[in-house]
Amino acid sequence: VAILRQFNPEASVSQIKSALIEGALDLGEPGEDNDYGYGLINIMNSLYKMPPPNHPFVHVISAAQISNQFSVSAQNKTTSLILTLENLGSESDIYASLSSTYEGVQILNSREEIGSIGHFDTVTVISFSILIPGNLPDKYQVPFTIEFSNDSWSQIYDIYVGIDTQAEPDRKSTR
Repeated sequence: VAILRQFNPEASVSQIKSALIEGALDLGEPGEDNDYGYGLINIMNSLYKMPPPNHPFVHVISAAQISNQFSVSAQNKTTSLILTLENLGSESDIYASLSSTYEGVQILNSREEIGSIGHFDTVTVISFSILIPGNLPDKYQVPFTIEFSNDSWSQIYDIYVGIDTQAEPDRKSTR
């Protein structure tokens, strides 16, 4: 109940109860029964049954380095992130700001306009150029913080992205 209330504080008690019942995994006889009640609560299913809040509610489905997109200088490498996002809330234009406290990692463009994402829409965006120092290990996890926002709302999301410093760009032969 606390998670659903946090998702949409304006939802009524009956809306929350209905979302819990409709989102539950039925374990016994179909419908309510004496052994399992309505079933096992599945909070993600229940979120999809809730009325959307009056603001966006962004869920990061995945975040990764774009493979084979390094541009290499003498000391440093630049890559980009690819983000797959879902909006569980109301449709809105969304901006994203990226930061990291990982030593040596620099974000070259820290704010991006994601654009309008509708209720339950999923989008994949390529954004955020990242400068990686050449002296880091071959593969490592970088912690990032993304702040999603618009004029009246913001949401913080922490992610870890596996970075491979040895990734090489695709080499295509030309004749």
